[in-house]
Formats: sequence, C-alpha cells, structure tokens
Amino acid sequence: MKKIGRHVRGHFVAYLALFFALGGTSIAAVNALPRNSVGSPQIKNGAIQKVDISNRTISSLRGLRGPRGLQGATGATGATGATGATGATGAQGPKGDTGATGPSASFVSQQTSDFTIPEPGGGLGTPIVSVTLSPGTYLVHVTGSVTRAGLASGQGATHSFQIRRDGTFLTDAKIQVTTVQGSTGAAVADFAMTRLMNVVGSQTITVVGFDTTAAGTSSTVQNVAMTATLVGSGTGAL
Repeated sequence: MKKIGRHVRGHFVAYLALFFALGGTSIAAVNALPRNSVGSPQIKNGAIQKVDISNRTISSLRGLRGPRGLQGATGATGATGATGATGATGAQGPKGDTGATGPSASFVSQQTSDFTIPEPGGGLGTPIVSVTLSPGTYLVHVTGSVTRAGLASGQGATHSFQIRRDGTFLTDAKIQVTTVQGSTGAAVADFAMTRLMNVVGSQTITVVGFDTTAAGTSSTVQNVAMTATLVGSGTGAL
C-alpha cells in the first residue's frame, strides 16, 4: 500500500490531466447547445410522445368547458284551417239482385168444435180447416185429436186425414190414426202431420177427415189446427 501511495503522489498531476481529458468531452457536449436554442425546426415530426410530456403540462393544455347553449323556444301551434267544402255526391250504384224470400208471418187456421166424420161411403169426407195462400213454398203443419165412440173392448177404428189443394188431394200429404178401445165407451187418439208444399197462384189448402172402418158410431175430431209458414223455397216440396 505504501508503494501505491508513493506512486499516486508521484504521478498526481498526470492522473489529474487524464481525468480532465476524459471528462472534457461530456462537458463539451452538455455545453455545446446554447440555452433556448432548440425549436420546432430542430424536432422531428412525431418525435415527442405523450410519455415525454409531464401530466402538469397535459392538464394545462385542456381548456375549460364552455357554458351550455340555451334551448330554442317551441313555436306556437298554428290556427286550425277552415273546413273544406263537401264533395259532390257520387253516382248511385246499380241495384243489387233481389234476394231469396225469407221466412214470413205464418197463416193459421184452427177449429175447436166437434166435426163429425161420416162413415165409409157416406161422402168425400169432412173439410175441417182451410186457409188460402199466395204463391210460395210453405211448411204446413196440422195437429188435432179424434174420438171414436161405440167401440167394444179391444175394438179399433182407423181414421184418415189428408191435405187437399184447390180440390185436389195430395197423395203424399196423408196420415192414418187408429183408435183402440180398452173397454166399452169412447177412444181418443192425437195426430200430427207436417209437409212442405208449393203454392202456385192463390190456392186454398184444406184438411179433410175420413172414417175407414165402420165399427162403432161416427167419429168426431176436435182442436184441429193448421199452420202454413212461408219459407221462400225448398226442394222436395209437394
């Protein structure tokens, strides 16, 4: 160590000169640019990044938010315009086809009195109820009851009721009723018949009653009613 100390003291001046020689380049580089001599021309475009700028500098670059503008006033609603004149009436359309005749009021004929039905061979029968109808298709419904007196126990009698149109009997508008006596006295039976009929022109529809057996005395009918309802049209009508 004594030798090293003697060596350094002996060459101190030389070492000092070497130190300044090596450090002089750095000093010269630091002092090469004058103060405030670097400007925009010396800086390459895009060379300075956000990380090169302090947060304080960035904050100072932001201006204050300006006041919000006032909202414009809503315009007043305009006055309602005058009502326009009524347009001219359009031409009347053509008349449509006539529709089918719908159901209408019923024609009713009713008899509540007793009507005697003659014995076989005693005539053409007894007209009981009748009604005159205008042209059309009708649903004809007939109801009533028949009484046969003078029958022995277990004896029966048959009665026929048929619709006649202007004097012509309708073969498909006929019903037969049989009264059977359980003991001596009178026997009663109800009957009903419904037919669909075509009427051409003005025609009279009549219900006629017949006795077809001669047992006992003459028969009578009561509470016979005929209803004819206009239905417009129908297939299979008589």
